[in-house]
Amino acid sequence: MRWTLGLAALPLIAVLMAALRKAHPIPPHMQNHPMIYDPQLLSPAETSSLRQLLREMATFPTNGNDLKFYSTRHEHIGEAVPFQDPCPHHFFVPSVDRTQCLLPGRIDIARHYIATGGPVSLREPFATLAGRVQSFGRYHFEFGEYPIVSKLFSSGKFQAAAAAVCPPDKQHLDPFQFNFILQLPGQTVPAHIDGAYFWGATRFQFPQWLLAAMVFSGLWQHRFVDQVQVVAYFHNSTDVPPGERGDFLFYRQADGEAERKVPIPGAGSAIDGSKTVHAADVYRMSAVPPNITTGAQHALVWNQTWWNLESAEGEAIRAYGEHEIRMSIVYRARCFKDAEESVRYGGRGGPEDDMLELDQILERFCEDLVTKKQSDSKEGCMSMPRADLALLLVHTYVAYPVPKNVIFPWNYCMLMKLAPWTTPLVQLVC
Repeated sequence: MRWTLGLAALPLIAVLMAALRKAHPIPPHMQNHPMIYDPQLLSPAETSSLRQLLREMATFPTNGNDLKFYSTRHEHIGEAVPFQDPCPHHFFVPSVDRTQCLLPGRIDIARHYIATGGPVSLREPFATLAGRVQSFGRYHFEFGEYPIVSKLFSSGKFQAAAAAVCPPDKQHLDPFQFNFILQLPGQTVPAHIDGAYFWGATRFQFPQWLLAAMVFSGLWQHRFVDQVQVVAYFHNSTDVPPGERGDFLFYRQADGEAERKVPIPGAGSAIDGSKTVHAADVYRMSAVPPNITTGAQHALVWNQTWWNLESAEGEAIRAYGEHEIRMSIVYRARCFKDAEESVRYGGRGGPEDDMLELDQILERFCEDLVTKKQSDSKEGCMSMPRADLALLLVHTYVAYPVPKNVIFPWNYCMLMKLAPWTTPLVQLVC
């Protein structure tokens, strides 16, 4: 009986979801920003040197939680509860020190990806989806650590691409991070914006999902710090069919129509990823994605001949030839008017007396939610359970595009996790 009712409700759900898709356009202040693409940003010698550097570095953990690489003042907005295994809320994950359960730092990305199946409308259960997005890499904040990297980032091509993305009146580059990303066959990148920076609010003070909601809302545009992301590909895969290359996708129009660039070896793109939504198709879609448990400490390790996918205990799960792995390097810099402004910002949001407080941000959101008729009063909004408030902010403001290549743009396979009684039926199509 419940199956019959569920099937009967699908057309109505489809209509409602289509309406939601139209009601959530990419906001005007996040549209039509520059994107630079160079199919020969890296020379063959540079791509070869970077691959050799990765072999020497040898070990790359999963990119599951970037708080392993820095700390933040507010890891949550008040929704956290004492740790238990499993966490009590289906969106909660363990905190970095495993003393609490809370919303993941990029709940904005995870929620959308799980609900839609990503840019190519995957219809898969949670475990498979999770394995597809846990790429491997290492974050770096010291640019002089590797000579090949320093030389590359100071080259005329790199600098010109970066400057072309920064606003004309903000041509001073303040590099703050670079990282290597290794993707296995079957992996993808969900729609997202990069970690945003504001005067008074950064990842060092607040969860990144909250910063993303601040960007989409437009309420703090006067504090927004422009930045540039340059991504360059240096894998040696030349046998990947056109439909399996994992194209770079970016969304600059209100309707969320994707533009795409091909990530061939040596190619690179420059974009302000903190205000332009971007993603990637599945790399080698026909391959079986890696079996990576969410929260587990897997790593990709070079063993002098091939790359091993290893468990937390160091057990080899699967071997990959270097030609199977997509490799990229990502350079990030903030855009300022001059060196003096960069120094005043200090990499962490500017002077202490200009820093925003958490309640100050939430109160401003609540005022706007009342205006949008999403809450009856500012006081009622501020007194909501914080997990509910967080999800309301993500739902109201974060407008990642919904896949356009299907009539029903939602991943019905997730019903097995949200409503376990549907499992026997849903398993027939997932």
